[in-house]
Amino acid sequence: MTCEKFIEKMNSVAVMYVKFTKQDGNEREMMCTRNPLVIPEDKISKRIERTPTSAATAVPVFDLEIKEWRSIKPESILEMKTIFEKEDVV
Repeated sequence: MTCEKFIEKMNSVAVMYVKFTKQDGNEREMMCTRNPLVIPEDKISKRIERTPTSAATAVPVFDLEIKEWRSIKPESILEMKTIFEKEDVV
């Protein structure tokens, strides 16, 4: 999956479950979002407005458990599931 496709998918939902392989080889599960309605106001960042360049390899997402920004390389994703649709948080 490309960065552009991953961002398109993340922007189409409110909350996503993502399981991926970290750079150190360990697997990680994360409940994450790029939706400003779900991110705490003090944590909203310009990161969600950026469009990745063709050279981009990682996508910033907001980890809802630790309440911090993290990056995911789309090619490392093992599983993705929509948890909440956008309509669920309006």
